[in-house]
Amino acid sequence: MAIKNGDFVTIEYIGRVDGKIFDITDEATARKENVYRDNTKYGPVTIIVGRAQLIRGIDKALEGKKEGETFDIEIQPDDGFGKKSSKLIKIVPSSTFKSQKINPVPGMQINVDGLIGNIISASSGRIIIDFNHPLAGKVLSYNVSVKKIVTDKRHRIDAVFDIYTGIGPANITLNEEGKKATIGYKTKLSLHDKLRDVIISDIKKYIGFDEVELKEEIIENKKGSESKTNK
Repeated sequence: MAIKNGDFVTIEYIGRVDGKIFDITDEATARKENVYRDNTKYGPVTIIVGRAQLIRGIDKALEGKKEGETFDIEIQPDDGFGKKSSKLIKIVPSSTFKSQKINPVPGMQINVDGLIGNIISASSGRIIIDFNHPLAGKVLSYNVSVKKIVTDKRHRIDAVFDIYTGIGPANITLNEEGKKATIGYKTKLSLHDKLRDVIISDIKKYIGFDEVELKEEIIENKKGSESKTNK
């Protein structure tokens, strides 16, 4: 069965730029290639094809492929992290940093009004910041393995929660009544209402339920729990 837009697929991949690995799902290979990072979650990932949960080039390449297939692709900037834009290089007065007691130096990564940028120059009372993605303008190479086309509703719901929230299957319950799904989940931090709306929308659109009710249970250390429900 060929993969089509809207399918759930489990994949593994290795992404390279200029011959160097920058994106990888397999922990053993990451350790072997000395690119392992402690704060990275490794293992196969399940995505919705066409939902832009990975870069567009991978989404496009997956369509038409089959379960068990492994392939190599070269992704141009337009389907990767975009082209470099001069509009995303900003000049900021050094006084802005002084008022916040920050000593700006080239190479420092900063957050300005919610945008992540890298300082490329700090001199003469002005700071030049590049807000382009670090891989903007780069041609990417990926090796992708299609492990499974996921058809089971419960596993697809688990995938939606995992990619948006990181909540694992052990903390999710599902009760189906016809076209209605009641989903319970446990979390340490309450999910924002807009995120819950996205989860509900994806479950309706891509899994086929007409009604979705989410029941949230907040796990608090030594303080019990509290709940929240929306549809």
